[in-house]
Amino acid sequence: MYSKNADKFASIPALNNGGDALVLKDGSGTTIDAVAWEGGASSGIPTGWGSTSNPSAGTGSSIVRADIFVDTDSFSDWTTASGNGNPNTQSDGAVSSKALPEGEELFTEELPTEVTLGNYPNPFNPTTNIHFTLTESNNVRLTVYNMIGQEVAVLVNGFRKAGKHDVTFDATNLSTGVYIYRLVSGGQVKVQKMLLTK
Repeated sequence: MYSKNADKFASIPALNNGGDALVLKDGSGTTIDAVAWEGGASSGIPTGWGSTSNPSAGTGSSIVRADIFVDTDSFSDWTTASGNGNPNTQSDGAVSSKALPEGEELFTEELPTEVTLGNYPNPFNPTTNIHFTLTESNNVRLTVYNMIGQEVAVLVNGFRKAGKHDVTFDATNLSTGVYIYRLVSGGQVKVQKMLLTK
């Protein structure tokens, strides 16, 4: 099975008509989720995912990694992609595969609708907090330049998830003056000014 966005999800083998099963267990051996394919309508089972010999196997679901950039040590790192009624079909959506314990709540922060960039305090001495938001996960580069265009610091240079991010900029070794900070993420570029006072 492959997702549309291959840089965010891993591929796993698709189940076939040979009685294959994929079972996900936690560290104690408890089955978290399972998917099986036992031959479809030709063996008396309705066409689609499902299992008569493995009652914990879901119907119409496939197990997928929630994010290949995190460990798989928690059920929240896995999701079930619903609506995959047949083998070798593509997954488009995901839902939680296990209910939260009673008394716990899951807060899902909405993703930003625009890329933003700012800092506080401004003016600052000698540190400031640079905050930025990303509308989608991407490689990010956040750099600081002096007024003659020389790069004086690279604060971020790598992959970041969509959402809010904060970075502390320490200008202890820099002179008083105006500095430019620049965020590049995918095709988006944001530039702001900040004032270092000593």
